[in-house]
Amino acid sequence: MFKPAYHSLIVLVLLGCVLATLAGFAGGWHWFLDLFSHFRAQYFLVLFVVSPLVWLSRRRWLGALGMVALLANLIVVAPLYWGAAAAAETNAPKLKVLLINVHTSNTDHQKVAGLVKRYDPDVVGLLEVNGRWLSALAPTFSNWPPPIARPRADNFGIALWSKKGLKGELHALGWDGPSIVAEVSGPLGKTSFVLTHPPPPLGYDGARARNRCMKAVAELRPKLPSPVVVMGDFNATPWSMPFRDFLSESKLMNTRQGFGILPSWPCDMLALRIPIDHILVDEKLAASHLEITDDIGSDHYGVYAELMLR
Repeated sequence: MFKPAYHSLIVLVLLGCVLATLAGFAGGWHWFLDLFSHFRAQYFLVLFVVSPLVWLSRRRWLGALGMVALLANLIVVAPLYWGAAAAAETNAPKLKVLLINVHTSNTDHQKVAGLVKRYDPDVVGLLEVNGRWLSALAPTFSNWPPPIARPRADNFGIALWSKKGLKGELHALGWDGPSIVAEVSGPLGKTSFVLTHPPPPLGYDGARARNRCMKAVAELRPKLPSPVVVMGDFNATPWSMPFRDFLSESKLMNTRQGFGILPSWPCDMLALRIPIDHILVDEKLAASHLEITDDIGSDHYGVYAELMLR
């Protein structure tokens, strides 16, 4: 059916996706294996193409193996497309939240300002902000109460604004980078917010720091007055074992539930794009709307959510 060289390549692609699928399920054992968990959607799409081709080339057992791996990835990914989304009620109060990792070196300040104007959110959380970003966005937030912010020259600056005011403080949750814990006033009354940015899991130390941060947030969450919103760039997808453990321990729910994958990073690599920027809520809240924003010059897309009381 195929030339030998093409057939061998297709078989290798299939076997690679099968092995990567299995490695992702072992992410709780080692940080390197967990990296494979983030690309479930990609494995599914590739296996959807190559498994029938291998089957038709009379390598039936290999084709069947690919279809089993395809099904395994589908079972993991598909639940994001149904479930906990709240029914949109026109007259129900909604808390509008905008989360953006702006990328420190990005200079497209006006695109971010445009998003704030377009969505008119009640709460804005920005990550990777430095002094230049805060100065450039000062006119955009000129009519808002002062933010809680910690600008930094590296990629871990952080800032939180609320249109109706907030009170809180900076915390080091599980590692040296800053997080913000605050009480926000808004359409749903008082709401607890946590804005955080764990480090990327590049190497043993980075993975441990990310996981410690998530664990610290999980331990903090029961101490906060409900309702609670936790948001940030977690450097983890919904299929990462440490992230799944974090959701289980914190009893938070991913607002992507019912809206799909909505990949947010990296903007310039569509084939490898994955969902690592999350808005999470406790049992008193649900999302009536969730979307990924337009490109703002960062390597991340923003995430916009409209939250309602259940």
